[in-house]
Amino acid sequence: MFTINQKTKYMSLTRGDNLTLEFDLWNDATNEPYELQNGDKVMFRMLVGRGEYIEKECDIDLVLSPSSVVLELVPDDTIGLNLNQYPYEVEVVTNTGKHFTCIADSIFEITRELEEHNE
Repeated sequence: MFTINQKTKYMSLTRGDNLTLEFDLWNDATNEPYELQNGDKVMFRMLVGRGEYIEKECDIDLVLSPSSVVLELVPDDTIGLNLNQYPYEVEVVTNTGKHFTCIADSIFEITRELEEHNE
């Protein structure tokens, strides 16, 4: 099961589940979608231990929607994690090498599966 608070960007996911999350990037200064360019990358990074990260490059389709990205997690990404709250961020890396954090220091909680409640 997956939940997200749109305001705080707090997310939770049941340990070992798949996640496909599509979201739009916005330019807060202009209140318009941020349009990605060829060669840009959008990175999801979650701190899971001292100096240990889950890092995923989000999928981008500039033809269909230049401001929309897709984050995908597979069961192997979270199955070995402790039940906990982990800080995460989403960053745009432009084709010129500039870095812009678009979601900073938010919380991603890993929750347990139903059968784990009896352990």
